[in-house]
Amino acid sequence: MKKHGFTLIEMAITLTIIGLIVGGSLKAVKSMREKSKIYEAKENVIAAKNAIIGAALENSYLPNQSEFSKNLSPVKGNQAIMLYSPDSDLVNDDICTYTSTKLIVIDNSPNEINPSVPARTIDNVAFVVASAGANYNMQTATINGTPRVVNIHASFIQTDDNTTPIDKQSDEYDDVVDWVTLSQLKSSIQCKDSLRLITNNIPLLDINISKSVPIYTDDDTPTSYTWQAKIAENITSASYIRVKCNGALQPLKLDSYYRNHSCSSFMLDIYFGDSEQANRVDINVSDNYGNSDIRSYSVSLK
Repeated sequence: MKKHGFTLIEMAITLTIIGLIVGGSLKAVKSMREKSKIYEAKENVIAAKNAIIGAALENSYLPNQSEFSKNLSPVKGNQAIMLYSPDSDLVNDDICTYTSTKLIVIDNSPNEINPSVPARTIDNVAFVVASAGANYNMQTATINGTPRVVNIHASFIQTDDNTTPIDKQSDEYDDVVDWVTLSQLKSSIQCKDSLRLITNNIPLLDINISKSVPIYTDDDTPTSYTWQAKIAENITSASYIRVKCNGALQPLKLDSYYRNHSCSSFMLDIYFGDSEQANRVDINVSDNYGNSDIRSYSVSLK
């Protein structure tokens, strides 16, 4: 019996099949490897964002670049694959005192996917954190200016906004980028978001008897507020409505606000020597965070 080997055609078919199997396996392995890198990048961004917010909660300001790299970055030894871009005003300054920032994010992907759709701009960004994706090439950067800008791109775009370190080629954009707006950060670190006057009314007065009426807010730190007050009607010479701030008395005037920034206690000192006297006091209180409240109090005799 004759023994037959592979013919050239059979060998070609066999090698083709083996090549397809090996090629498919390599593609599968490559795909799994890229997915693993992207997952790692996402985890790094989440960890970095949480660490930055935690530091802001503890210190009331954002960490600077050095503090992030040394203490907060989840990536050690190769910091080039992580980007941290904070708003310059929020670094080493009280976050809660700000109502806007000088950092924006421009998401170019809508326009890159469909040129008829404009890019999306996110204003008042507190900080941006990014990680290089599967290509280990940090392509995201902060463009200095007023405001400072961080651009992000669609995944199929070959670009590299980051020239540090200098790259020899522009890969398809695959950075993982996230950001936190100022309002989100203020909420996360529990900035005070309201201010209320809780004194509901001024008790009816007895004629010819002076009365001091304290005006309270919903917390006990009046020195951090700006107080303003005025009366709505002229007052007779036999009567007065005065503000008492830190023991000092100041008469209120018609349509002219009394103003003081540092009252350890805020009171109204009222005396009516005229049986026909009645009035209204408008009080406005505000803090450094942009919160305020205004109330109008009736003042009259029993």
